[in-house]
Amino acid sequence: MTTPFPSPTSPEPLRFSLTGVIVTWDPFGRWLRIGERNLWVPPGIVVAGLAPGTLVALIGYQDDLTGRWIVTQLRND
Repeated sequence: MTTPFPSPTSPEPLRFSLTGVIVTWDPFGRWLRIGERNLWVPPGIVVAGLAPGTLVALIGYQDDLTGRWIVTQLRND
């Protein structure tokens, strides 16, 4: 007799929240750098007012396949 095993569930993606000053911002590729971390801002996330030196607060996750850090919420006051 065999014992059924539950199928492995996909692990949750690594989630992050980050506050920092933008070092570089590429509006065409939608890449920004905070400290040593490169983050990608997908279309649909408002990017008005982003520039190097701007303080931002971010929430997002790390994509399992690409390792890319993807922003899902962005706030710059």
